[in-house]
Amino acid sequence: MDWTTAADWGGSLAAAGSIVCLFRTSLWYWYLSIVATTLWFALFLATDAPIVAGLQLSYTLFALYGIARWRLESRLRPIPSRLDHVGAAVALGILACSILLAELDGWRSWVEVAAVALSIAANWLTARKRIWCWPVWISTNLLFAVLFWDAELWGVFVMQFVYAGMSVVGFTAWWRERRGRLIATPATV
Repeated sequence: MDWTTAADWGGSLAAAGSIVCLFRTSLWYWYLSIVATTLWFALFLATDAPIVAGLQLSYTLFALYGIARWRLESRLRPIPSRLDHVGAAVALGILACSILLAELDGWRSWVEVAAVALSIAANWLTARKRIWCWPVWISTNLLFAVLFWDAELWGVFVMQFVYAGMSVVGFTAWWRERRGRLIATPATV
């Protein structure tokens, strides 16, 4: 097995583990995401996919933002508005760089830009623990599946469908937990 295959499957397995941690809103989601993105960064640079490689760096930045935000929330501390401003600036900066670096000359580049934009939105929603991150992740998975099929990156291609299925499970788990909180909270008059 060459190193790109190891990075392909290693990153895929770390990402699957991170999604399981996300079901439980565990900080380990972010730590395992960093492992996956580090492996995928190397893989995508080696396979001439610089925009998707750059996206992996953005995931790492989002992970640091998510760790800070989730730690504050777990300690019941208010989230400073400047932290959210930094998160928004990172998101917009990554999107702008992705568009500027893309050579929008064919269908693949347009799919790549759309996948990157949705990934940024999904990460932002995830960091804020918004339930709607899950359907956005599913959309992202489907777009990336098209790209990885075309690039013949079979590990990450197959895993896009696993991730989409896991996202359905995550959405259901968060929906039930949210519904349980609403039922448990007495109505105020």
